[in-house]
Amino acid sequence: MRCHILTVLATLAATAIADVKFSSPAAGQQIVGGTSITITWTDDGTAPTIDQFSTYTLNLMAGGNTAATSSSLVALGTGAYSGTTGSVVAVIPVGLGKTATNGYYLQMVSVGVDGGTDIVYSARFGLTGMTGVFTAAQQQGVTAAGSDTTFVPPAAHNLVTAVAGAGTTAAAPVTGMFDVPYNEQTGFIKYAPMQPIPGTKITKKSASPMNPSSAFTIFTTYAPPASITYTLTESQTLTHSSRENPASAATQPTAADMKKYLNRWKD
Repeated sequence: MRCHILTVLATLAATAIADVKFSSPAAGQQIVGGTSITITWTDDGTAPTIDQFSTYTLNLMAGGNTAATSSSLVALGTGAYSGTTGSVVAVIPVGLGKTATNGYYLQMVSVGVDGGTDIVYSARFGLTGMTGVFTAAQQQGVTAAGSDTTFVPPAAHNLVTAVAGAGTTAAAPVTGMFDVPYNEQTGFIKYAPMQPIPGTKITKKSASPMNPSSAFTIFTTYAPPASITYTLTESQTLTHSSRENPASAATQPTAADMKKYLNRWKD
């Protein structure tokens, strides 16, 4: 089911000083499913600065504190940042999950102006009047969380490239993560190696896979909700340069040239 976004509001502040911090809903707040929920955020006093972000996606999460026991249910809003505070007003459909007093939280995925992503999480809150179901993994996570609203979110992902002149440097991806095989990685973010660049000559005589094959399962029923939020591909280091063709333009054909050409096609 889709979440119907009512309005997206943003207020301006004098300067941008920090990363995203949720100010509502409050920890432990109980929200009635199917009614309006107001989500607000502001600066949290740490780098990267909000002015390093261009757009955001706000997701509703359900389950525990790990990728294995939680997943995104729906995107509650997407938009562009404007200033250092903002809010989204949305309605959460009652069929997305079960009633749980401490089973839900928010995830904000921000895209950097010059590339990269930043992911932060809110405190836990509850939804009542829900008519849906949880997957076994989500239910395991909700049960483990119990009534503890002091949510310890997954590890922070600050992979935003610093804006020129901003005077800040964002954290780099974990060393070597781009070299770890995809199926061996864990967590909400996966890392992909740099995309290869085609050579100047075709040397292959037959097609062959770049990587060995891996096992897979063909689903005969509905697959579980996706647990991966984002795949980050290593930035391309190849640079290109171009220039205008310095050769002089060819001369236009003369009337005599055209007559000679047309004479070739006489019957």
